[in-house]
Amino acid sequence: MSTIQSTGIAIVLFLQGLGEWLTGPMEFLSFLGVAEFYLLLMPALYWCVDTGLAVRLGLILLPSTALSNSLKIFLHQPRPYWITQQVQALATHGDFALPSGHAQNAVTYWGLLAASQRRRWAWAAALALMFLIGLSRVYLAVHFPTDVILGWLVGALLLWAFLRWEKPAGDWIRCRSARQLVLISLLVSLALLGLTGVAIASLADWQMPTSWYENAVAGTGEPPDPLAPLDTLTATGALFGLTSGLIWMSQAGGFRSDGPAWKRVMRFLVGIVGVAILWLGLKQVFTQESNWLGFSLRFVRYALIGLWISAGAPALFLRVKLAESRD
Repeated sequence: MSTIQSTGIAIVLFLQGLGEWLTGPMEFLSFLGVAEFYLLLMPALYWCVDTGLAVRLGLILLPSTALSNSLKIFLHQPRPYWITQQVQALATHGDFALPSGHAQNAVTYWGLLAASQRRRWAWAAALALMFLIGLSRVYLAVHFPTDVILGWLVGALLLWAFLRWEKPAGDWIRCRSARQLVLISLLVSLALLGLTGVAIASLADWQMPTSWYENAVAGTGEPPDPLAPLDTLTATGALFGLTSGLIWMSQAGGFRSDGPAWKRVMRFLVGIVGVAILWLGLKQVFTQESNWLGFSLRFVRYALIGLWISAGAPALFLRVKLAESRD
C-alpha cells in the first residue's frame, strides 16, 4: 500500500469514525451523482422548466461521464475497500476509482447551472454541493481523497472548456444540415466509445491483484468488473439519442416548456413513465451480459431513453395538448 493510499485509508477511517448517523446523509449526497438522479432531474428541467438550460447540462454531463470512465481505465486505481477490509464498504462499484465520476460530474453539472444563474448564491450552493458530494464518496469508502480531487480538477477543466467554446461551437452547428448533425452526433459518440476501447486495449496484459478482488467481494459480496465500459455505453448511447431527438424536434418546430403548473406536472408524470418503461422494461428484455451483444444493447437502450426525453415525450405532449409548439 502506497503512502497516498495509507493516508487516504486513514481519512476514510476518521470520517467513518464520526458515527453511523452520517451514513444516511452521505448516501443521499452520493445519490445526487448517480444516473437515476439525473434521469429524474434532467427531464424535469427539459420538459417543465428551461429546455435550453437542460440541453446545455446534458451536453456537458454525458461527455464528462464517458471521459471519466476512460480515465478510470487508463489509470486503473483501486477503491479503498478493494485494498483493505479495515474500512466499511457502504456502497459498491465495479469500476476503477480514479478520478471520481461523482466529483467530476458535480463540478460540470452544478458549475454550469451556477454559471447560467450568474448569482453569488448559486455559486455558493454549487460549491457546497461539489464539496459535499465528493466528501460523501470518501465516507462511503468508494474513493480516496485523491480520486475526488482529480475529479474536481478534470470537471473544472471541462466546465471551462465548455463555457469557452460553447458559443463558437453553437454558431458552427447552426450552419450544418440535420443529416450532417446526426452524423456528427454519431461520430462524437463513437469517438468517446473508441477512447474507452483504447483504454481497455492498453490494459490487455493487466491482471487485477487477487487481494483487490477478494477484499471487494468480502466487503460487498459483489465481484468488481473494472474493464466493463458500462458508464461509457450509458453516456454515449444517451448522448446520441438525446442529440438526435433535439435535431428532429428542431426540424419539427420544437415545443415550449412553460405553461400552467398542472400541465408541467402532467408532462413530467407522463414523460417519466416513458423513461421508466424504457429503463426498467428494456433492462429485463435485453441481455446484461458483458459481451458485444450486451454492450450493444445497452447503447441502444440508453439511446432510446435519450430519444424519448428529447423528442418522443415532447411530441406526445404536443399531440395531447400538454405543451405548445415554439413556432
